[in-house]
Amino acid sequence: MKTKKSTKVISTIVIVLFLAIMVFPFFWILITSFKPGEEIFGKTAFQIIANNPTAQNFKTVIDKGIINSIKNSLIVSLLTTAYVVAVSTLSSYILARCKFKGKNLVFTIFLSLMMIPNELFIITNFVTITNLGLRNTFTGLILPSVTSVFYIYLLKENFEQVPEELYKAAKVDGT
Repeated sequence: MKTKKSTKVISTIVIVLFLAIMVFPFFWILITSFKPGEEIFGKTAFQIIANNPTAQNFKTVIDKGIINSIKNSLIVSLLTTAYVVAVSTLSSYILARCKFKGKNLVFTIFLSLMMIPNELFIITNFVTITNLGLRNTFTGLILPSVTSVFYIYLLKENFEQVPEELYKAAKVDGT
């Protein structure tokens, strides 16, 4: 009984220690946000409590246009998500249900593309977007992210799990 209690105490101490390690960066961000620039980058950078607490950093962020940045992020993320869902659904349905010559070859090429890290495409995508005149536009941000081989593969496998008879029955019913 005593070992069970000591094990529980030790595990609680370890959990609290890990919690403190994980929460400390957020605590540091919070206390640093109230420090003026001289204290953040000066000799007192590692001092926990600010000598002259100020809310000027928050005013600066709002003045610099944080609302516009959030709006742009929402536009790009929502449009990218919508396009990825549309493109992935249509292409995976074609790979799962339609019969055409070279279907297995196309799918094999898709799967082999999953082995190439996305980081290798960054410069090529940048050059392509620049040549198309889409740099610094929403289209230039969204276009390289429209397709995802992983999502196409995942949806294709899910579409193939639905029996062919169910699709034919739905077609007969007028869907």
